Amino acid sequence: MSQRSLFTYSHYIWSKYQDCTYIWRKPLDLFRYPLSNITSRLCPHKSNSRDVWNKIHRLQGHQICPVPLLKFNNQIARDPLEKAQFLIKHYVSASATSNLPKETIAHQGCFERLHFDILNEPGDNLDPINLELTLTELKLAIGSRRKSAVGPDRVSYLMFGNMPDVALLAWLRLFNLVWKVGVVPVAWKEAHVVPVPKPGKDKGAPSSYRPIGLTSQVGKLMECMVKGRLEHLLESRGVLNPFQSGFRKGRSTLDNLAR
Repeated sequence: MSQRSLFTYSHYIWSKYQDCTYIWRKPLDLFRYPLSNITSRLCPHKSNSRDVWNKIHRLQGHQICPVPLLKFNNQIARDPLEKAQFLIKHYVSASATSNLPKETIAHQGCFERLHFDILNEPGDNLDPINLELTLTELKLAIGSRRKSAVGPDRVSYLMFGNMPDVALLAWLRLFNLVWKVGVVPVAWKEAHVVPVPKPGKDKGAPSSYRPIGLTSQVGKLMECMVKGRLEHLLESRGVLNPFQSGFRKGRSTLDNLAR
């Protein structure tokens, strides 16, 4: 192809690209015009979309509560970074194992000694619990998940629910690789922690905020599959206390009340 022909062909491709962009931009521009009118009426003196959505949330009854000044160890946090550091320090100290009751620590040690053989058995690839995860297990895990906020990777359960089997099999290969190697991706360990204020508490104290961690829903799907196998192992071997009703299928607090 000569240089002149190549230039003509490139110009043709560029013109087609411009036509395509005009086709999808035109309805978008038509949508932006009435939307800009609506936003200008809601907030006539503000053009920031965040202000508009804040006003919509207030009209719907949702309160927007920014974190005020926080006090921790006789220090005051004013900017967002200092507030985040104060909340982190409080959550780390509150979640330490040393804060557990002595009875809980003693019961944990007794349980580990009693079931030492099960907790420390090496296992092998022929053991059913160590077999590769299946497509059926993945679909059951997807079906059991509820709609919730996504984690840092922005992947939701809804995406998995609309994937064909070909795409699910590709994800399943990743899950089985993690299952075989025993190395969890770093992205699955990251979380967006949202401090939710407790009602009626002092908003200036870090202890007045309940941390809500938004982790990767991809990692949660694998956790759900592994949890199903562990539940079967514990139930089939009678590891759990017969009086335990919480976190067990087919049981509730009514079972303990009936006893």
